[in-house]
Amino acid sequence: MPEKRHARRRRLGDFVDAYDRQNGRLMGQVVDITDSGMRLLAPGAVTSKTGGVLKLRLALPFHVAECRCADVDVLPVWSREKDDPLFEDFYDSGLKFFAASPLDISILDKLMDYSAMDDWSPSAAN
Repeated sequence: MPEKRHARRRRLGDFVDAYDRQNGRLMGQVVDITDSGMRLLAPGAVTSKTGGVLKLRLALPFHVAECRCADVDVLPVWSREKDDPLFEDFYDSGLKFFAASPLDISILDKLMDYSAMDDWSPSAAN
């Protein structure tokens, strides 16, 4: 399937845990991020019970702009089980950014700049 995304994904070199802001439950770890969304590795499919927005808190691996977290609202776009025996029962889930404060957007931009291992695109992986 051809890649439809225009933004380049940035794989994060540090662990970034994502928590549900409404109940504090760990949802998974951010695998990569773009200006428009992120991919989460989770022990189950990431969906919204209401079919709407998920409110997440990203726990940053280091202080960014004097903050240790960023709050984002995301829309689940897709979720599929990992095809890797090391990650049995884990899912990759694509989440589209829906809302974030200007400060949180700035934090995410800095996180991508400082923590990214490299630019990554699906075509480069083949």
